[in-house]
Amino acid sequence: MASPPDPIETIIKLVELGQEIRERYKIYIRAEADLGELDNRLRTSLLVLEVFRKVIERGIANLIYRQQQDIALFIDHLQGVFDRLDKQLSRFPRDEKLGFVGKLRWTFKGKSGYEAILHEMAEWRSEVRDVVDAMKLLQEEDKEEDRSLYKRLFEVCGGPGVRSADVMNDMLRGRGGEATIIFTYVVFSIDNSTDSNSTSTVDDSMLPSLEAEGNLRDGNRLVLKGQSTFVECRYFESRSPRELEESIADVKTLAAVLGHVDAVSMHILRCKGTAYQAGGFDRSLLLYELPTEPTTQSKWTLAQAVEDKRTLKPSLNIRIRYAVEICMAVMFIHAAGLVHKSIRPENVLREAIPPLSRSLFSGPGVLN
Repeated sequence: MASPPDPIETIIKLVELGQEIRERYKIYIRAEADLGELDNRLRTSLLVLEVFRKVIERGIANLIYRQQQDIALFIDHLQGVFDRLDKQLSRFPRDEKLGFVGKLRWTFKGKSGYEAILHEMAEWRSEVRDVVDAMKLLQEEDKEEDRSLYKRLFEVCGGPGVRSADVMNDMLRGRGGEATIIFTYVVFSIDNSTDSNSTSTVDDSMLPSLEAEGNLRDGNRLVLKGQSTFVECRYFESRSPRELEESIADVKTLAAVLGHVDAVSMHILRCKGTAYQAGGFDRSLLLYELPTEPTTQSKWTLAQAVEDKRTLKPSLNIRIRYAVEICMAVMFIHAAGLVHKSIRPENVLREAIPPLSRSLFSGPGVLN
């Protein structure tokens, strides 16, 4: 079943279609059929809006007063525009004494009305995204009916991060595919670096020998199949075979969930897979995909950057940006059904990326 259309995109298409009809009215023979298509598109948008408003009403009590007022005003405004268009369409006269031009003018009151609505809807795009992001964090898991409503809303209005968080949450709750449990590191851009140390290259065929020798450590970077890879080690305390089996299964679940992140929008590293290492190590290795090639080995974590006395610290605006992006990563962790285990400088990774590129993050967490 195809996802319902984005109400914002739909209303813009309505405007464009109406303008086209006005420009070509002299050669239109099936004018009422074209207006019928306009009406069908509007009704689809209204259906989506009803779902949207229902979700808002269920979660609005958990928001602060200012957020509640902003959302209420936004929904009322949006509802007013849709209702106004619906009434305009219902006014289309059936009197054959009126020509098409007269019917069109009677129904839509001229081209300026379309342009005004187009301008309004374009301005509301960011507001729609903000509301959907907020609702993702407020969703309840109790009823499958509620879940389907949220799912539909995220498919229609949510950005890639919201949709990925919802997929991750589905996997975590056993609603699709395999899953995983805990979390890793945060990555963000380094604006300038004077360090010339290079990253050692390790072919994937060398991975078994490295494991056997115990050479792999938390924070190592490898090149597997030509792609830079970050290593996280999950150690297990001595326990019964059953507990060990459950812990390994949990890490596999986490790896599968983190394999569905949208790295750019969520600021979370995508997990490529996991492997258990026995032989006295009792640990699982989680391998994360680095979206860009690292250019320096030093100051890889935020802790290393803070402790480095040889270089200047980032400017205040860069530090604020780091804080905002870490918060965004944690927000998506929670939205996916994970909870952060610890947020500390050692768990914040810094990745050198081209200027103006978005920074990427991931944060430590555990299944809720």
